[in-house]
Amino acid sequence: VGGQGGDGNFLDTAEKFDPASGAWSPAGKLSVARGGHTATLLDDGRVLVVGGYNTTQFHNTAELYDPRDSAWSAAATLADIHSGHTATRLKDGTVLVAGGFGSTTQATIERYDPKANTWASAGSMKEGRTDQTAVLLNDGRVLVAGGVNSQNGGTYLATAEIFDPASGAWSPAASMAGPRSGHTAALLPNGQVLVAGGRDAETSLSSAERYDPAGNAWAPAGTLVAARWLPASALLPDGRLLLSGGRVGNSSLAFVEQYDPARNEWAGEGQTLTLSLTSQNNSGITGTVVLTNIGGGKLRVEMHAVGAGPGPYPAHIHMGSCAQLNPAPRFPLTNVLDGVSITEIDASLQLVTSSPNAIHMHKSPDEMPIYVACADTRVPG
Repeated sequence: VGGQGGDGNFLDTAEKFDPASGAWSPAGKLSVARGGHTATLLDDGRVLVVGGYNTTQFHNTAELYDPRDSAWSAAATLADIHSGHTATRLKDGTVLVAGGFGSTTQATIERYDPKANTWASAGSMKEGRTDQTAVLLNDGRVLVAGGVNSQNGGTYLATAEIFDPASGAWSPAASMAGPRSGHTAALLPNGQVLVAGGRDAETSLSSAERYDPAGNAWAPAGTLVAARWLPASALLPDGRLLLSGGRVGNSSLAFVEQYDPARNEWAGEGQTLTLSLTSQNNSGITGTVVLTNIGGGKLRVEMHAVGAGPGPYPAHIHMGSCAQLNPAPRFPLTNVLDGVSITEIDASLQLVTSSPNAIHMHKSPDEMPIYVACADTRVPG
């Protein structure tokens, strides 16, 4: 529903998937193009789309999709603008919309009644926040965690709050070990909440934590194979959590990993991350570096240089960044010959992306201090 296309334009179209046939089909059009919105399945099978924004405005509007006739209709208008918010269906069928962004981050909460098609205030959080998560707990309360506040140029939040629909009140929950935004959160079979990944003010995160509602406490939940923010997640029938996609720095991820709550561990094999190789010292050489976990504690590093001569070009992984690195190589790589270098090193994807490292090509064996191309394994974002 909605979103942005590959050209950056906001979309007003919708599609639906038929798992029986494995096919997609059109599902009508929204009244306005929007991104940063939410889509929530209601008890009666309809879908509520709330808020968002496009190139001309932020929205306080909502729409309803009815799958029986594949038609969209207007829902009641919200009191405030919400974009990058959360929308949680409560046990009574109402929908709790929390936070988001308009002209600033919102602390306001609204609650939608599908039967009456009305919105009502549901109080305010202590802090305005956007890109947070909200999880419905087994006892009917809602845990809101993390996000970012627009104050002071942007403050990433480690705080959490709980909404009690019985009293309509908000109360503070224990804070996470560190701030995170754009993370994922899921209710585990034991009633605890797992949060994973995201980013802080500096970089993408590989950490994860578990929240215990009974003790109002957070505990470490292992380390992701690769840091990532804006991932998707799904709880599997056996209780494991599947984590897919997301971003690390300026690169998109196309692999998955799994969390085992019984072992409190993350695992995954064959993950691949593609980095951009950028030109240095006006060499004109660009390309890609593909990092692949191949199991057994090994990482395959494939460099594909465009605009390079036959070589050889010495190559290494250094600690630091392309702009400021430690000259001593951390991992030697095979020379780049005819634009290609393939090396297996004793490392993991998590190891080389969880701290700053730079993958460098040197001009020649006789001109080692001159770098002609570089890829950062960890950059802000």
